[in-house]
Amino acid sequence: MALILLGATPVVAVLSTRSSPLMLVLFTLASIAARVSEGGGVLLWRRIRQSVTSPVAALVMAGLVVIWISTTWAPDQAFAVGYALQLTGNAVLILFALCAAPDFKPGAATRTLMISLTVASVLLLIELMTNGGILTLLGQPPEGAFRLNRVVVTVVVLTPIAILYARMLGSRMLWLPLVVLVVVTSIQSDSGASVLGIFVALAVLGAALCFPVAAVRIVGVGAILVSLAMPLLAPQANSIIPQALHEKMSSASSEVRGEIWRIYADIGREHPIFGFGIEASRFTINSSAERGLSAEAIELLKYGHPHNAPLQIWFELGLTGVLIFAALLTVLLFRMERLPMHLKPYASATFAAVFAIACISHGAWQAWWISLIGILFIWWRSIERADVAASVGVERAVEPEAA
Repeated sequence: MALILLGATPVVAVLSTRSSPLMLVLFTLASIAARVSEGGGVLLWRRIRQSVTSPVAALVMAGLVVIWISTTWAPDQAFAVGYALQLTGNAVLILFALCAAPDFKPGAATRTLMISLTVASVLLLIELMTNGGILTLLGQPPEGAFRLNRVVVTVVVLTPIAILYARMLGSRMLWLPLVVLVVVTSIQSDSGASVLGIFVALAVLGAALCFPVAAVRIVGVGAILVSLAMPLLAPQANSIIPQALHEKMSSASSEVRGEIWRIYADIGREHPIFGFGIEASRFTINSSAERGLSAEAIELLKYGHPHNAPLQIWFELGLTGVLIFAALLTVLLFRMERLPMHLKPYASATFAAVFAIACISHGAWQAWWISLIGILFIWWRSIERADVAASVGVERAVEPEAA
């Protein structure tokens, strides 16, 4: 039941683009209630105790400590503390959700996710073509193409999981129309990040189906190296990207983002070790005069953040924060390497899509984005547990015959 609720996330997102935190809360409460009602309270408590001593939990706690300390030198301490509280709450919520998450079983949850992604994509296309017609009929103000970007991103990052489910059900044709629909929706939207995300996901998935181990390592190591080198890469973005691609991505403001990255990378050199403090990028414009920034640079700073998660971590938490982030990516890489061979391609595609989108869009600490990543972790934890349980069941079924 809880996974069915989670599967409805894309459709709910069309009605409210910031609904992922709510869906995460509802899923967590439903999962805990189900575990306790089934007499699984002891197992839940055991999972929580094991999780808080895991390497991932240790790194998350280290990151939160750095974030809380950084509030003491952030430009707006009250605002920074608010974000630190939000991120701490998100971390605790995701921990409980992961521990309480039910094992995945192909069936209702699978169908719900597939239907939800399909319906959300169709509704998105209608919204984009009618300039908010559906929400207007429902008595809500239209979100606008820009706000709908969050919904398209939600659909894109869940697509590799939907493809996996379709193939688990033994249908090769079930996933193809969905993929075409998601690609068309992404292209029609105002989200260049979604276009990049879906094509990266499909490219990595195709390569990983042929070379699963190599794909996991290339994607994982690549993300780590890019994160560490982002202050050097970001200022060169506009010169690295071919002009023809800039022209095709004009609606996605690729050149503008490249300039934003250059400005933040240049200013970030002032505090390379500990950064300017959590959410300091939002207030950089306040000190633009004393830095002697041009009028064009000041206009670009009005966007509020770098639209590049690794660069934002560098800017706000410095090398200290980025090393923790890189360590988290390393742990995730090891977790993906331990996945069964048939799951590696889809995990690689999900990881690659999320990282690609994070590198060119959205604030690193936005609640809807953190919650969406948490939802992805929940799906994968449920899939992993179910796969292990199935393997154990097969072994136990075979043992008596062998004896």
